[in-house]
Amino acid sequence: MKKYIIPSILLFTMVWRAPFSQNIRLNFEDAFIIGCAGALAFYIAQKVNLWVGLFLGIATISAYFPFVTDESTEAIFFITFGVVWYMVCVHYFKNGTERVYDAICIIALFNVLFLVLQILGIDPIHAAIDPLKKFRVGLMSCNDGLSAMLAICFPAFLRKKWCWFIPVIVFGLIGVQTFAGPLAVSVGLIFYAFCKVRSPYHVAGIVLLCVAGLYFYTLIDGPDTNWRLATWKMAMFNLYPQHWILGSGLGHWKIVFANPEIAQKMLSLPNYFMRIMAQAHNEFIQGVFEMGVGFIVIVSGYFVNVFRRYGKEALLPVMALICISVDSTAFFPFHIGILAFISIAWLADLEVKLAKNN
Repeated sequence: MKKYIIPSILLFTMVWRAPFSQNIRLNFEDAFIIGCAGALAFYIAQKVNLWVGLFLGIATISAYFPFVTDESTEAIFFITFGVVWYMVCVHYFKNGTERVYDAICIIALFNVLFLVLQILGIDPIHAAIDPLKKFRVGLMSCNDGLSAMLAICFPAFLRKKWCWFIPVIVFGLIGVQTFAGPLAVSVGLIFYAFCKVRSPYHVAGIVLLCVAGLYFYTLIDGPDTNWRLATWKMAMFNLYPQHWILGSGLGHWKIVFANPEIAQKMLSLPNYFMRIMAQAHNEFIQGVFEMGVGFIVIVSGYFVNVFRRYGKEALLPVMALICISVDSTAFFPFHIGILAFISIAWLADLEVKLAKNN
């Protein structure tokens, strides 16, 4: 059966004439993209990870159905590049990832350094944007982005030669003043404690420390949920049922919520003080909304696959996966280029570590 896949993709791409545009040569370009992405999805599913391959496949379908736009073609372009980066990392990480972990730690420390400079009123990066505004974003574009970056980098510090810098990262998470990052790190640390620490008293102490830290952090920046919940309810209960099988199309969240009728409904809700969001601030909800029920199946399958293959060698990348996932419930790291870049590197490392258990 496998030997017929690539010939079938070639035949389908060359014969099918999709009516995406009145310009037939643009349709040829779309057919080229679909064929290449489909072949790449098949290769990854066979050689690397089934669920990552299926994700690229469903994303390719969602980019063109139920309709194609500039937003959807741009989205599949970046997703395809992300998958290529994943493949490259899986290949090279087989030779070891200690130097990669070191690089991740340095990235986090550079962000904290620039955060300190910004707190002191020195900002060589963002000063040209708005000299009167005080940024606390490190090397990122917003405080949520910096918080996510520090949370995603945190697991790499749980090694002997880097653990002494953990207070620096904790300082950064406090200084950035946003809740999602500390929450992600706390959940990740609780998982780490249950897997790594043998004494139940030490595990209980870490859990209590995380809970106490989050409680303290609410004094700095409590969870901001009102407008998020309002948007998610509108998306999943009012809009998603209209296209629950295929979704509304890749990259189309912002198109749907820019609709004047929907925007007016959102802005008229009580306690809704946000402007209409271009992203859902929840990667899982946005994935289901745009790609339909297949996204639920693929993400669930991926997590089950990780659980079934888990071994102690994969502790740090699984912790990173938890940090990424928790942060993804309140932010959108996979829609921020460099956050996606480092997150995908962690996922590739995870695949390498899990493969060693097979």
